[in-house]
Amino acid sequence: MTLTELRTLFRIQVPMAKASGIDDAALDVLLNQAPDEINLIAQIYKGYSDFQVSINDLSNSLPAKVPTYMGMAKGGIFYQDSASNWVQIYPQTKAWFDTNIPNYQNSSAGIPQYYYVEDDVIVWDRPWSAVYTVRIYHLKKATAMSSGSVYPWSGSATQNLTMRPMDNAIVAYAKWRVQPALGKDEQGNYRGGSTYNEFIAEVRMGSSKIRRRPDLYAQSTTRMNI
Repeated sequence: MTLTELRTLFRIQVPMAKASGIDDAALDVLLNQAPDEINLIAQIYKGYSDFQVSINDLSNSLPAKVPTYMGMAKGGIFYQDSASNWVQIYPQTKAWFDTNIPNYQNSSAGIPQYYYVEDDVIVWDRPWSAVYTVRIYHLKKATAMSSGSVYPWSGSATQNLTMRPMDNAIVAYAKWRVQPALGKDEQGNYRGGSTYNEFIAEVRMGSSKIRRRPDLYAQSTTRMNI
């Protein structure tokens, strides 16, 4: 559904939310917020991004390097070697680093074998010895809808058909979040309430439909970049 269609469905389902009280601009904030909130729960909208590391980089801010980054996804991290092959770098924890390579911050430059992520910063087990291209698989931020004729997720006139099963979840999210604006103090306002439960149910239903796509869950190096 386009943004206009999502607005229409919302107003059909929430007739109390009249445009005179909750105009389209206010409603659009919720409808644009919904895809990312859905993705944090379902972890269904993901892909990969490539970025460059520089000589002597020991850490990199993922939001700075990958503007669409929302969190790590299965698939991990690879670098492209001199033969243009993708070579995996293996994930660890900070505790593992502290125990097994406690002096990693003073390691000689080279090609990292391990990394950990903390507070959206990726830390390597050694500084990079040269400029390399790194590929990271991650949850992706949706592109905001800026006009009535565009679609969620893509934020363009091209619909992302893979994510179409989440249309009802987007509307359900707006229904849940708009409750306080309607002056309601009933259980629909908060987690555990009826409108929140409806939202979660729609997320689960949409997820089950999307997960039927085997290309979304293939091997990490061939997974479709949506």
